[in-house]
Amino acid sequence: MVNNAGITLRKTVTQTTPEEWDRLVGINLNVAFLAIRAFAPLMQRGGSIV
Repeated sequence: MVNNAGITLRKTVTQTTPEEWDRLVGINLNVAFLAIRAFAPLMQRGGSIV
């Protein structure tokens, strides 16, 4: 499984609000976690998550 999903901001650090940063980190980390959690049971006989 290639765990490649998420969003990006087209702003500099100084233009990014804390709320926008929280949304970005929340989506990007939660998507990775939820995908790994969903696929891990299917990969008990082998496989890799990249």
